Amino acid sequence: MGRTSGRGFTLIELLVVISIIALLIALLLPGLATARDASRRAQCLSQFRQIGHAMMIYASDENDFVPREGNEVYWQERGSIPPNPPLYNTSHVTWAMAFRKYLAPRSEYLGNYHNPTREKCDKFVNATKVYQCPSHPNKGHNISYIINGLRFDRAGVVNEGSQGHGNGRYAHTIERVGLASSMVYITEFEDDESNYFVNQLYNVSWNANGDRGPAGWLDTWRAVHVTGQYQGTGGRRINNKRHKTGSNVLYLDGHAEYRTDDYILDLKNWDDRLYHFQRDAG
Repeated sequence: MGRTSGRGFTLIELLVVISIIALLIALLLPGLATARDASRRAQCLSQFRQIGHAMMIYASDENDFVPREGNEVYWQERGSIPPNPPLYNTSHVTWAMAFRKYLAPRSEYLGNYHNPTREKCDKFVNATKVYQCPSHPNKGHNISYIINGLRFDRAGVVNEGSQGHGNGRYAHTIERVGLASSMVYITEFEDDESNYFVNQLYNVSWNANGDRGPAGWLDTWRAVHVTGQYQGTGGRRINNKRHKTGSNVLYLDGHAEYRTDDYILDLKNWDDRLYHFQRDAG
């Protein structure tokens, strides 16, 4: 009875097979990466829409008021009701604090609007996943989005003042803004590749318990925060290309959409046209 002998692959045949596999991988990987990026962009846009829904509920609860430029000093959640606490304090309520309870209703509720403890506020505002863009590269941040706090004196001119943080737009009613459907309200926070904001906002003893402090920095109140060329508190705070050629944007009427980078960098799309407005009475 004869013995059957097998024949293995030659070196050339193996190299051909490996080359074909490598070629297929090279063809498939860009498509997979594109699909992954599209999925992340869609997830991020869905989160913007959830925040927009929370914003509209907040406005309904707060006499049509919505937060704008925030400040970590003003950590109460209220946005409109004077005189306790004073209107000035509530005018600078941070957007992340204001909308948190509508995005995670099972989180601890403060109960007392007037004098909740800071510890409770810290626990209350620990960032919901809705605040975290899946494409944000710096996982040291719990919140990936930033609000429009710019105060314009006239078309194209931002009032930056000399007082620094706290000089931006006060809280106001949605009704006052005639261009609510076209004014950038919230968009993507910068990548923070240098860890500037992580080191300044999270790695400090006074903010060891939560996101109350960082939430107060997630706003724009100077033109350079939109159009600047470098990162840091005195530079650009937004990312106009988080998702390839643009970023997601939430508008003051509650709708959200993807916009190209040139649109986001154009200051006229951030202008609320409230040139002579100081503050609402609540």
